[in-house]
Amino acid sequence: PVLEEAQERRRRPTAPALADPDPPAGSLADLLVDEARLEELRLTGSLAPGAGARGATISGSVLAGVTLAGVQLEGLHLKDCIIEGADLANAGLRDAMIERCVLRDCRMTGIDLSRSRLRDVTFASCMLDMANLAESRIERATFAGTPLRDAIIEQAQLRDVEFESCDLTGASFGQARCERVDLTGTRLTAVRALSDLRGCRIALPDLVEGATGFAAALGILVLDEHEAG
Repeated sequence: PVLEEAQERRRRPTAPALADPDPPAGSLADLLVDEARLEELRLTGSLAPGAGARGATISGSVLAGVTLAGVQLEGLHLKDCIIEGADLANAGLRDAMIERCVLRDCRMTGIDLSRSRLRDVTFASCMLDMANLAESRIERATFAGTPLRDAIIEQAQLRDVEFESCDLTGASFGQARCERVDLTGTRLTAVRALSDLRGCRIALPDLVEGATGFAAALGILVLDEHEAG
């Protein structure tokens, strides 16, 4: 009962606050440079893999169909943004700050978000397989219909986080700290460091499906009917 009451108090992400619902257009190729400050724009375009911009800030903007695959954006600050249909595969966003943002239908396979801070963020129908979220701080976030297969979430701090109909197969949570984290309806097959998911909420069918993995995490040997006999 105490755990259920705590889970019910989980806070949901705050939506982005866009001052202009139809902002003027801008090109990432022309504007995204080191220490850039981009505000209230509708950004399109692409940067070539290997290109980069350190310490840039994008706020109150819409990023539509941008291509940033393999681009290095260390220390990027995204605030009050909507990002739709973007390609961020293998992008480097180490030490990023992402707050009050919604990301929809984004390809983010292999993205590096290690040591980043994510607050009031929603990932909807994105692809985060093999993403690196190690040592990140994730607060008031929702991952909806977003696979995170083989993702690295080690030593991360998760508070008020919901994984809704996600696939965490093979993900690693080693030394992660979880508070009010909801895993209902999420696949947990072969998740590593299951014992570090203490305090999470999980549905009974998901628990049954992942029973072998949970038993292994507790050091319990599971025998089949022939071995048990």
